[in-house]
Amino acid sequence: AGERQFDVVCAVDVIHHLENPTDALRAWRAQARPGGILVAIEANPLHPVLGLKALPNPEERRFFLNNPARLRRWTEEAGWTCVAVERLPLYLPAGPPVLAETLDRLEDLLHRGRRIWGLFSGGFLISAKA
Repeated sequence: AGERQFDVVCAVDVIHHLENPTDALRAWRAQARPGGILVAIEANPLHPVLGLKALPNPEERRFFLNNPARLRRWTEEAGWTCVAVERLPLYLPAGPPVLAETLDRLEDLLHRGRRIWGLFSGGFLISAKA
């Protein structure tokens, strides 16, 4: 009793940095008021640009665990309900000038077709209710 409760718990590119995502999601759930919501965004390791950028970075090693089934499972195991994981387009900054045009074209191509976009989308939107 006396603890603050929140209407919305929001996390952007946090979950993949955690050693135990389910424990963190459970702690966040405890801070949400009844009927409160979770809104989290995680990047998709299958997005070619994001995957390549993450490879050399040891702090991003858990990034490659992100997928819809795993994100859903962690969230449900933490006690959230009505869990949805949707794919999001993600438009990156232009990057190094020498690669800007190529990266822009690649991203445009990925976002054109639903079939291609589905697998290689830039990120995942995780939403749930407390």
